[in-house]
Amino acid sequence: MHERYYDEYRKWNWNKERAIVAAFAELFVPTTSHVTFYASNHQGDNVARMIANARDFVEKNPMEKADFRLAGGLIGVTGAANEEILKNDILMQVLGFGTMFIIIMFTYRSAVAALVMMVTMFLANGIVNAYMGYRNIGINLQSLPIVTVGLGFGIDYGVYLVSRAVEEYNGDIKEAMRIGIATAGKAVSFTALTLSLGAACWIFSSIRFCSEMGLLLALWMMISWLGSCTLVPAIIVLLKPKFFLRAVEEGIVG
Repeated sequence: MHERYYDEYRKWNWNKERAIVAAFAELFVPTTSHVTFYASNHQGDNVARMIANARDFVEKNPMEKADFRLAGGLIGVTGAANEEILKNDILMQVLGFGTMFIIIMFTYRSAVAALVMMVTMFLANGIVNAYMGYRNIGINLQSLPIVTVGLGFGIDYGVYLVSRAVEEYNGDIKEAMRIGIATAGKAVSFTALTLSLGAACWIFSSIRFCSEMGLLLALWMMISWLGSCTLVPAIIVLLKPKFFLRAVEEGIVG
């Protein structure tokens, strides 16, 4: 009889232990797991390549009982930040150039006037971006304000010269542009050189933000100045656009 009680107690105790183990197993069964990658560097191109390969692997290897998700870590945070910076860079360029286009178009009542005066802005933007690519300067928080600040300074040069030429027009566009360059061009040159040299002094700063910002701003303003004093007057003299003569007749500027 004692053996029967002992067998029942042992079965009960065994079932109890199994129940406890099963309960703990359900509680501590891992529902998530992570895979870690070690990168040789954290440059934008390398991070973008790793994330693209990871996404490609997830798409090509679906699993019924598993869901792959790109998590955090330094690579993940850097990749997400780079994607947002790229989106904001494109947005700032569109808003910056679009705002300048609308303002000049309404000022001179001509879309052609906006395109002519913004030629140097497109040129400066292209050269600055090419230089950034050549020197491996990525799109980052330091380079984001370059477009808006450069546009704010650079667009003034062409507007000053063209407005002065409109005031001096007396039947000869070439002579009017010559006077505009000889008068307003001096002030534009003095302003551009002062701002460019002042910004260029930041190049020697040990702070990365100041160094890159100063270099890119100086490059942008110098290109805008040279284009405004040479390319814009040449386009107006050669093409003789209607907006110039209409501005003289209607007294839009001056």
